[in-house]
Amino acid sequence: MRRVAASMVFVNREEAYTNHIVEIYGSRVVNHYALKSELAMTEWLGGIIVLTHADDIDLEGVQSVGDFFSRIEKAEPPQSRYLKAYHLKNVDIATRTLTPNSRIYLIEEDGNSFIE
Repeated sequence: MRRVAASMVFVNREEAYTNHIVEIYGSRVVNHYALKSELAMTEWLGGIIVLTHADDIDLEGVQSVGDFFSRIEKAEPPQSRYLKAYHLKNVDIATRTLTPNSRIYLIEEDGNSFIE
């Protein structure tokens, strides 16, 4: 199992948590909770993590977290098997916009898969 933490974790467009931990097994989210104290074997990723059931998200030209959610809503199946976690790296947290250096990764137990 891999345990990662981020500045913000979005469960959906309206529900976000600050300083939150996400636990990953394979490519599945098995748990998420508030970061209340330092935990051993926790990797700080920073940026934003978005939890979703969506597969095959069209990421061409994504400009913001809101835009990412619009893509998720188009791709998310009505009945899904499990949650996945996407890391939006080098995002302007205050404006929730992507920068030229931003990257989007699928977080997996053995590493991240760059998908943009």
